[in-house]
Amino acid sequence: MKTRILAGLFKNRPILLPKGVKTRPITQSLKKSIFDILGERIAGANVLDLFAGSGSIGLEALSRGSRFCLFVDKSREAKNALCQNIELLKVQDRSRFLYQDAFRLIEGPCPFSPFDLLFLDPPYPFGRQGYERLLSILDKNRSWTHEGSLLIVEMPSVLATCIEPPSRFIRDRVKRTGTTHVAFYTVSLT
Repeated sequence: MKTRILAGLFKNRPILLPKGVKTRPITQSLKKSIFDILGERIAGANVLDLFAGSGSIGLEALSRGSRFCLFVDKSREAKNALCQNIELLKVQDRSRFLYQDAFRLIEGPCPFSPFDLLFLDPPYPFGRQGYERLLSILDKNRSWTHEGSLLIVEMPSVLATCIEPPSRFIRDRVKRTGTTHVAFYTVSLT
């Protein structure tokens, strides 16, 4: 499967994918739908790409004018591909890669300003408890978000109706495509 940047400064530039079968890159059509929904929110945004894989989502955000993107993944294959992608696109000054477990990272204080957009695309074997734990940690550790932050959570459609987000994460929108479900949650301070 090949993937490219869809729009912006790096339009049509290819993205290197991690070797191996553990990483499931987002489809081009789903990526387009997500960014069409986000529209102008991308420009100037501080972005977190958690479980980044190839970095396709965060790199798309940088191409479309986000100010900064923090990429996080614990896969060695993802690290190799993503670091090459960052270098090829010359976005080292607007991004950072952390080779680390996502849960351990978000349980601690955010090392940057709170994020405007948080893309959460964990591996599909994650399960309901994994998604709920992830959202619960972000709910309790408020250094990662601010009022109005938007969480974009990709999950298998079979889990979509089972997952109970914390009450301060208000579901604004849902995008379904095939066996994938993307929920958009706005963060409220209450």
